[in-house]
Amino acid sequence: MFSFVENKTMIKKLLFIFFCLNIVSSFAQNFEGTITYKTEMLNPNAEMIPQETWDAQMKTTLGEKGYMLQTYFYKENNYMSEIKAGKEEGYMVYNPKDKFIYSWQKGSNEALASDSSVYPDEIIKVEHLEEKETVLDIACSILVITSKAGTMKLWYNKKHLKMNPTFFIGHKFGHWDTILKEINYLPLKVEQKGFMTHLIQTVLSFEKQKIEDSKFKLPTFSKVKKGK
Repeated sequence: MFSFVENKTMIKKLLFIFFCLNIVSSFAQNFEGTITYKTEMLNPNAEMIPQETWDAQMKTTLGEKGYMLQTYFYKENNYMSEIKAGKEEGYMVYNPKDKFIYSWQKGSNEALASDSSVYPDEIIKVEHLEEKETVLDIACSILVITSKAGTMKLWYNKKHLKMNPTFFIGHKFGHWDTILKEINYLPLKVEQKGFMTHLIQTVLSFEKQKIEDSKFKLPTFSKVKKGK
């Protein structure tokens, strides 16, 4: 039979082990894998732009499908995406070392680099709605961010696409640090509305899988144009 002191020591050890296992478990749950989204660009102002004109422009820009496909690859504080818009293909890579987002077209050795720590928009209000909506047959909670530029509505589910917000602290671009701090998950759907903007990004598929570090390695560019 254990003494009281021995029992206290054993309980502390068990609690410590339990605490450590929970930490490991919570980090292990962070999503690593691929997500494919369909991105639609809707007519932001039918009074100013005739729908026929808008539809024709979208087909010219995005192809007959009229939407863009983006496949994202996530691993801890790294992400990159492969983009297909009509006949055009491109890439985007977030580099956690310098906090810049690099984008370039397929076959090009020139890139545009945007500082993720800078975003020319100010958040006015953040709301967690009570209602649920379904995306890809998944019941989703909804977050709404109102800013000076417009509104952003995000659908997410707490059983899918968990992401540690500390991976992207200071990633102001797209209000990404605020979004992850509020929901701790990658969204299944995003709708953005502004004066001349109406975008809807909807998940088509996602898969947990091991992503090699080489996927996030930047190629050597002949020219990089940096901006804010």
